[in-house]
Amino acid sequence: MKKLIFLGASGNASVINSTIEDINQKKIKIKPIGFLDDEKNTFKQLKFFGKIKKDIVQELLIDKNIFFIWTLISSKLREKTLEKLKNLKIPNNRFLSIIHPTANISKFANIGIGVSIHPFANIGPNVTVANHVHIYSYGLIGHDAKIGNYSYIAAKSTIGAYVTVEEGCFFGINSCVRENLIIKSWATVGMGAVVINDVKKKQTVVGNPAKNITKN
Repeated sequence: MKKLIFLGASGNASVINSTIEDINQKKIKIKPIGFLDDEKNTFKQLKFFGKIKKDIVQELLIDKNIFFIWTLISSKLREKTLEKLKNLKIPNNRFLSIIHPTANISKFANIGIGVSIHPFANIGPNVTVANHVHIYSYGLIGHDAKIGNYSYIAAKSTIGAYVTVEEGCFFGINSCVRENLIIKSWATVGMGAVVINDVKKKQTVVGNPAKNITKN
């Protein structure tokens, strides 16, 4: 049985924990045992191991049954936490992906490490989902799309076929991206936005059709 530690005790962690409960309904496969967080102790049912620090993580890695998942991904945190994650020096094989049993994932899709995919998400054929990506309930990824590292796809969002999503992009609830577009790194697509054109690096787009509202 794999033991899991959440890196971050945010709302994302609580949703992932709920998905794990569903995974474990018939047989316990993943056992959450605790979390690391720099600011607050919100997981009352799990052990608080301390702040997100390399020395604590390295000590935990001694137990070969302990795995991690990075949950500090949001439209606010963005690149701020990326260096923190890299500095922990966690081997790739010690990150766990969490996939809800109702998620429909093509056998021809490629899923990275430290990924969470939640209830009724649909991942089409030839899709590449990179590392530390979170795809929430009813998220839909069309065939041949590419989702970059550290991206966040909120509930009921749709990414069309052949779309390329670069690193660190954030998609709000019920957003929609038409096929064949490129969403450049660290872009934000607001909730309910309908994207019909490419989105530039670090742009924020909102509305239908989506328009750039980035402040220089």
